[in-house]
Amino acid sequence: MTSYVSGGGTRPLLGETLGACFDRIAQRFGEREALVVRHQNIRWTYRELQTRVDNLAVSLLRLGLNPGERIVVEGIQKVRGGVKVKPQLVPLEEAPAAAPSASASGG
Repeated sequence: MTSYVSGGGTRPLLGETLGACFDRIAQRFGEREALVVRHQNIRWTYRELQTRVDNLAVSLLRLGLNPGERIVVEGIQKVRGGVKVKPQLVPLEEAPAAAPSASASGG
């Protein structure tokens, strides 16, 4: 059994993945607004967001992503469909620097 610390509160942790928790919330509140991005004119219900998250997760699996592998997260405000595949999310600022390409190194 994996151990964890749940802090000083009295409420126990959910004991489910982020993807499972999101699916449960989407099932319960499907037609309610889940995401509103005014400057991009986006208004998605939980059901619409779930569809997009599921599509991204399937795409990542088809590209060969395996559970536990790292992916770069471009920005903290981006929708994270990858959580259903259980990758390790690595913010771009913390991603290891790539080796310079031949054109960048002049070679």
